[in-house]
Amino acid sequence: MATYMLVHGGGHGGWCYQFVAKILRSHGHEVYTPTMTGVGEREHLLSPAVDMNLQITDIVKAIEFEDLRDLILVGHSYGGMIITGVADQVGDRIANLVYLDAAYPENGQSLVDHAGEIMLAARQTARIVNGIELILFPGDDPLSYFGVTEPDQIEWMKPKLTPHPWKCFDQKLVLKNEAAVRKIPQSFISCSYRMDDDSREKQKTLSEGRYWEIDTGHDLMISEPQWTADALMELAGLIGKGTATVPHARPTLAPVVAQPAPSVSTGPATLEGKWALKMKGPAGPVAGTTIFESINGALSGTQSFGPAMTKPITEVKVDGDTIIWISHIDKPIKMKLEFTAQRNGGEMTGKVKAGFVGTYSFTGRKE
Repeated sequence: MATYMLVHGGGHGGWCYQFVAKILRSHGHEVYTPTMTGVGEREHLLSPAVDMNLQITDIVKAIEFEDLRDLILVGHSYGGMIITGVADQVGDRIANLVYLDAAYPENGQSLVDHAGEIMLAARQTARIVNGIELILFPGDDPLSYFGVTEPDQIEWMKPKLTPHPWKCFDQKLVLKNEAAVRKIPQSFISCSYRMDDDSREKQKTLSEGRYWEIDTGHDLMISEPQWTADALMELAGLIGKGTATVPHARPTLAPVVAQPAPSVSTGPATLEGKWALKMKGPAGPVAGTTIFESINGALSGTQSFGPAMTKPITEVKVDGDTIIWISHIDKPIKMKLEFTAQRNGGEMTGKVKAGFVGTYSFTGRKE
């Protein structure tokens, strides 16, 4: 049987692993889910002293006082920063470092360095409370970041989410022996929304094939607890067995968009009008509406995501049946959306680059 320690990310606590831990324990595994100082059920300990180094120490001390060895240490999101710092101090106790849709930092990096745009966007809603700069307030709709869409899961999460000190995300990780940390076997369990071919191959190489991927939102331990637990148990069986093939790639990756046959009708005239779009995003399907119009021979228009968010589209370009345009959103964070589509009559298929978050497929139909 394996021993796991599951480390949460920003704004969460050990509570977020409740479902995964229950499954692992039902199979006889030993599971620890500590909560770091200042968040979750330890929010009452928040003080100006809480930073990333202190939260690394939280996990180091939990490992030492429980006298854990041959440990599978799992970090989610910001928890990737934490487990990397922990490995620098107690690497001899760790059998495998698991990056669960997590940051994979280098020495001298902060989470802001690693994921700058999304962290700086999150900082836009920061508040100073008792002299501490905090972000990820539950009332600021952080669930959009976390990619949980099931109403029951959202209601379960809401009262447990807590703001997190900005200092933790801005502090540089200092590793005394990065080379030794990298020698510890590593595994990656990643969500498709943020993966491209290069990052996917990099993680497969670093992990010697101990790589799992699932098409779900960022908080996969909540949205897909059984799948996550299965991957962690499969991982335990692979440790120490040499190079592995990809053991658990769920066949739900974003589909490759086929290039449709060219339409017989081309040019701006047939593009003008209202198009209903369906997009795939980190939090699940998103519906929108794009209206193209020609003014003095130039194409422009608007794009809507619900009644409260309508924005102009710009830089519309048409080359045969290829259409390119740009839009922006303000919520849950400010982001530039770059659309590229192939049109076939009254239908289109394509990709949208959603800023730093990733690239997603979409379809459109003219109404």
